[in-house]
Amino acid sequence: VGVRTALAELLEHAGFDVAAVGTVAEAKHRATACDPSLAILDLVLPDGDGVTLLNDLRAARPKMPAIMVTGHTDPRSIVAAMRSGALDYLSKPVDPSGFVTLCLSTTSGAVAARPVPCASDALVGGSAWTIQTRGTLDRLGSTRPTGVLVSGEHGAGKTHIARTLHAATGRSAL
Repeated sequence: VGVRTALAELLEHAGFDVAAVGTVAEAKHRATACDPSLAILDLVLPDGDGVTLLNDLRAARPKMPAIMVTGHTDPRSIVAAMRSGALDYLSKPVDPSGFVTLCLSTTSGAVAARPVPCASDALVGGSAWTIQTRGTLDRLGSTRPTGVLVSGEHGAGKTHIARTLHAATGRSAL
């Protein structure tokens, strides 16, 4: 299942009417055909980029909220997305409950409230690696380490692990 399909299913389950498209052209056509209450965009699309698309969508609908979801966390692209009006910039893999909460609060006009993740809930699955990693996160979270190196391949979830560990130490509330 692709990220677009998974996020669309999450939002449909939360009660949203979702139109999941995969290109800039489809997004522009869909936004013209209906008046979306929220745009969730990827930075890299087959026929363009999400920041340019965001600028085009917001030119027609200046008050439409938008969230950028991407696997490319280049600081320049984050700044460009925020300057173009994105409310948030989420890196893949996306925390499902945090994503749905953000979308719900954004469309209801409330302040976006992000749940504080629990270290033992950070990973889904029952493999030996997942269980071992959950245990490691729980131990590290309770010891409040001063530094941790999280390494792995691109797209493996290092940022998600680091954010979850940061929240589990209690420092994220400071």
